[in-house]
Amino acid sequence: MDLYPYQKELISNLYKIIRDGAKKILLYAPTGAGKTVIVSKVIQDANSKNRKILFLVHRNELVQQTMDTLSRFGLEAGVIKAGWQSDASKNIQVASIQTLNARGTPDNLDIVFIDECHTTSYFKSCKSILKSHHGIIIGITATPWRTKKREGLSEYYDHIVKAPVPAKLIDMNFLVPPIYYGYDNEIDLKTVRTMAGEFVTEDLDVLCNTPDVIKRVVEEYKKLALGRTCICFAINVEHAKNIALAFNQSGIAAAHIEAATHPMARSDKYQALARGEIKLLSSVGVLTEGFDIRSISAIILARPTQSMALNYQMVGRGLRTSKETNKEDCIVIDFANNTERHGMVQSLDEIEMDNPMETESKQMTKSCPNCNHLIELNIMECPQCGYAFQPGEGENQKTERLDDLIKLLPPDEAKKRKLFHKYARYAYENGLKPTWAAIKYRAKYRKWPKDLYKYQAVFGNETQDDDQQSYLNYLVGVVENHEIKDPKQYIVNHMQWEFGDKLVYAEETESSTE
Repeated sequence: MDLYPYQKELISNLYKIIRDGAKKILLYAPTGAGKTVIVSKVIQDANSKNRKILFLVHRNELVQQTMDTLSRFGLEAGVIKAGWQSDASKNIQVASIQTLNARGTPDNLDIVFIDECHTTSYFKSCKSILKSHHGIIIGITATPWRTKKREGLSEYYDHIVKAPVPAKLIDMNFLVPPIYYGYDNEIDLKTVRTMAGEFVTEDLDVLCNTPDVIKRVVEEYKKLALGRTCICFAINVEHAKNIALAFNQSGIAAAHIEAATHPMARSDKYQALARGEIKLLSSVGVLTEGFDIRSISAIILARPTQSMALNYQMVGRGLRTSKETNKEDCIVIDFANNTERHGMVQSLDEIEMDNPMETESKQMTKSCPNCNHLIELNIMECPQCGYAFQPGEGENQKTERLDDLIKLLPPDEAKKRKLFHKYARYAYENGLKPTWAAIKYRAKYRKWPKDLYKYQAVFGNETQDDDQQSYLNYLVGVVENHEIKDPKQYIVNHMQWEFGDKLVYAEETESSTE
């Protein structure tokens, strides 16, 4: 089976650190990047050397999915799971973690693969393997983060190998871009309690599982995504049922699925969704892992979550490409305020084993008042409806939040931001385009600077009375000496990044750019 170049590179990097002595390795590949295909190739190589392999999963449906992918590589495996015929003679064993708890771990293992390791690693029997196994352990995940701040995967893994982040896979056309729409005024979560790092379901039920909110969900789907194959994430089973019922009553064929749904019935609903016989499937968590229908081109987030991992898993279900349906993008209808809470999937640019600084992505989006499209703060015209933002509009209270984020930057991030500001000041003082600073930064770090770094890059927080006019004159000079597609918008964007809500526009500002 042919692999994509980035998959081959990931495997090559994995083998290199194994040759260097690494034994506990975290393998990151975002949803849609083909984690199971990548791992199956590694298993195929190990099997050719007669290695004894255990592949651990924590969901029943992942057993069949793994067996199907292994068979595509010509591999046969035994299964350790209730209801399956065991075959201990096979060098490859696929095991349900729940069954392994009861039956015990096979002896003399060379390599242990732990699927969805951000979850599975914390099961009792898996912890035992992680502590006692002296061979190679490879944890696999698309979301290497835990909700609990005291927990991090570096407790169990010493090295990490990474596939490209979603934004890069989108640029390479291996994933489709998500288009976000947000409705943060629909549900006020201030009264919702938090327990064990997550919203209390009973509190969410009162706010989210109401006829009015569900009616709005249906209306927005009809307005934004009518005809698209869609999955909807709900807060509980009753909520999922009510959503499916509302869609059916509005003339859109829908169904719900839950953990108790019989495997045959579940398969039937998946196939009906894939064929387009139903347009929407709602669930709580069944669809977050081990679900692969490429034609999904709309996601409804009706489930607020404090987990960045869960949010990315939900959105990621719709980002796979589908040549059969000519899929170009995925509409994300966010009634849960998750995008505002965790940021956009494509804004992720750092992957580490421990919890990321989740606050870094918070409050970095604004909602178009005309169409509810969610966009980044520096964009001054809605790409969906053309609405033109006024300077500072949509950024109320966000400058203060950005100041708070800057204070929270870890030393390494603060150092990078400081260097970008040095480049930005140099560009300003020497009449170079502002983008020169970003290009210079990329040459050093091999990635573009975060949008957060652009904030107050030249003058800092303490600006003088004439700084705005000086910077405006500089930008006018730039657009006069370079070919800029939209000079006015170019100037507005850069002025807004530099001065934020301190920006004062005089009438002559517009005339000076004409």
